[in-house]
Amino acid sequence: MLYSMIVGMLLSLYTFEIANFKIMKRNFYALAILFACFISCKSNTENMSNKDFILEMITSKKKLEDYPDRISQSLMLYEPSSLPFGGTYKGFDAYTQFYPHVRDFYDFSQLEVEDVYGDKNAVFVIINVKVKRSNEPLKLCERFLFDEEGRVIQIMVFLFDYENKPIHRILG
Repeated sequence: MLYSMIVGMLLSLYTFEIANFKIMKRNFYALAILFACFISCKSNTENMSNKDFILEMITSKKKLEDYPDRISQSLMLYEPSSLPFGGTYKGFDAYTQFYPHVRDFYDFSQLEVEDVYGDKNAVFVIINVKVKRSNEPLKLCERFLFDEEGRVIQIMVFLFDYENKPIHRILG
C-alpha cells in the first residue's frame, strides 16, 4: 500500500511537472531518490524468498524469534512424539516456552544443512545434527509453511529412522 501511494505521488508530480514546464522538477527527483532508498533499505528478510530466508536462518544458527517480522502469532509447531519435547505447540508464546528444550537437546555447533527445497509457501530443509547427550548423528526434515505475507505459520519436524539404529538408541 505504501508503495502504491509513493508511486502515485511520483506520477502526479511528474504529470504536474510536464504540464507546468519543470516547476517541480527538483521535488520530483528528490521524491524518486527517497523512494529508491526506501526500497533498498528494507530489511534483508523482506526481500528474501521464503527458501532463502529459512536457509539463512538455519545456517547462521539463529532462532525464529530473531526475525519477528517473519513469525505469525498463530504459529503451529509439530514435533515428533519420539523426542523428549515432542508434541503440538500452538501460538508464538508456546513456541518461545518450548524452544529452549530444542537448544538443549541438539548440538547446533555440528549442524549441517544437507538440502533445501521450496516454492512460494512451503520450504523443506534436510538437516544433519548431533544429539548432545549421545553425540549420535540425527537426520531430520523440517517443513515450514508461510502465509501470503511471508510469515511462518507452521513448522513440522520429521525424523529419519535408520535401519538397525532405531531412534530410541540415538536419543540415549
